[in-house]
Amino acid sequence: MWQIVLIILAVFGIALIYPNIGLGGGFLHVPVLMYLAGMDNGSAVPVSLTLVLAGALAAFPKHHKSGNVDTRLAAYLASGAVFGAVIGTFINLSLNQSMFELLFAFTIILVCIKMLFDLMKGNGSEKADDCRMCTKWISASVGLAFLAGILASLFGIGGGLIFVPTMIYLLGRPTKLAAGTSTLAIVPTATVGLLTYYFTASAEMDASTIWYIVCLIPVALIGAYLGSKYLSSRLTGTHIKAIFIALAMFVAITMIAMAFI
Repeated sequence: MWQIVLIILAVFGIALIYPNIGLGGGFLHVPVLMYLAGMDNGSAVPVSLTLVLAGALAAFPKHHKSGNVDTRLAAYLASGAVFGAVIGTFINLSLNQSMFELLFAFTIILVCIKMLFDLMKGNGSEKADDCRMCTKWISASVGLAFLAGILASLFGIGGGLIFVPTMIYLLGRPTKLAAGTSTLAIVPTATVGLLTYYFTASAEMDASTIWYIVCLIPVALIGAYLGSKYLSSRLTGTHIKAIFIALAMFVAITMIAMAFI
């Protein structure tokens, strides 16, 4: 029972913050499901994608109402990501558990290093650089979105870890616009990844996995909605990055340790 309570609290806490900054939170959902619920990556990733999708859908209306969503840009990113999502699904299902944990931890550490560098340097544009919204840079962003789709299905993270920095650093979009647009782009990416898992015979969708999905979707929806309503306007970018780095590094170190046990 205590494990179920911890899982519910963890999913709620993740949904409270991360869907509202365009990152989904799947990189935390996956280890929670693997270590507290005892799932392997074949089951944890589709459940995580379900929770990421639920969180994105709940957080999106607030982003849209605030004018922080570029629907055309989200469509560009999603067009590349959905193809990558299919490929990422089959890569994940071919990996053994230890290899999955190590690759996942390595991905998290790279993201944390980048965010820590930006935090220390005070980087982060809040002014739109419209010169970047040209064919060359948009094409490059679609290519990166393809990679985001692979990682989304491979690690159950939704793709926001690549969508957000791509829009900020490559396309010169303001941080809030990047977060809101990422939330919208996550929806088709996670959906395609889920459909691929559900229609793949080797995906382990047993009764226990389905039970977790049914029980945790409302938790993710409520957490993301409350976060969008009460927290998104209060947390600064510095606070969010600091929380992100601390939690993500803890997860990465834990997964590396567990992979060698």
